[in-house]
Amino acid sequence: MIGRYAARLAAWLLKKTDLALPERNLLTASVLENLAALSLRDIIKVEDGILLIGGKPVDMELARVLRESARGALNNTAFKLIREQVMFEAMSTGTYTAKSDLDVYFGKASVWYGQREQAFLEILAGQNVESELDAN
Repeated sequence: MIGRYAARLAAWLLKKTDLALPERNLLTASVLENLAALSLRDIIKVEDGILLIGGKPVDMELARVLRESARGALNNTAFKLIREQVMFEAMSTGTYTAKSDLDVYFGKASVWYGQREQAFLEILAGQNVESELDAN
C-alpha cells in the first residue's frame, strides 16, 4: 500500500514540479532501485577472462549452451536480415525522417542497442574480447 502511494508521489513529482534534470534522474533511480526494477550490476560481464552471468561464474555446461545459442543467433539468416532492417530504420529515423530532437535521440539509441546486442552475442559466442565490452 505504501509502495503504491510512493509510486504515485514520484509520478506526480516528475510530472508537476520543476525539478532539474539531475534531481529527476536521482528520483527516478531511487524509485527504480527501491522497487527492485533495475539491476544494479551487469547481467553479462567478463572479468579476467571469466564469463559471469548475474555476478556468478558460468559452469561449463551453461557456457556451452550459451555459446551454441549465440552462434546460432549470429548465423541465423532471418535474424541477420531483421537486424539490418531495424538498423536501417533506426538510422533513417535518426537522420532522414527526424522531426524533432527526440527522433534523433531515438535513432541513436536504437543504433546503440543494435551494436550492444551484437557485441554481447559475440561475447557469448566466444568471438569477442572484454575490451569490446568496455569500448561503449
